[in-house]
Amino acid sequence: MEVKITQTNENALLHRKEVHFIVLGEAALKRDELKVELCKSINLNPEATIIVSIKQHFGSRKCTGVAHVYESKDMLLNNENRYLLERHKIVEKVVKETKAAKGKK
Repeated sequence: MEVKITQTNENALLHRKEVHFIVLGEAALKRDELKVELCKSINLNPEATIIVSIKQHFGSRKCTGVAHVYESKDMLLNNENRYLLERHKIVEKVVKETKAAKGKK
């Protein structure tokens, strides 16, 4: 897996860097492995990094993606959407009980 950084934007308001990248190589990517490779390539903290999106191009082994890199894990928890934190298993998913399930008890 080869990771190339195409663009880096500094977002001072949210205290983060927005990193756009291209991945060449394997067809099947795992977010955890990709996050570690991305952090190795540009010397970042994996705990304060979250991958927002990965898009695979049809018919090729090229993927493009966007990652947000924060100054600390606390900033990550305060600024990112809950569904992204659940997707990366940083926080536990909250399961709501339905009305039908409540009535059966």
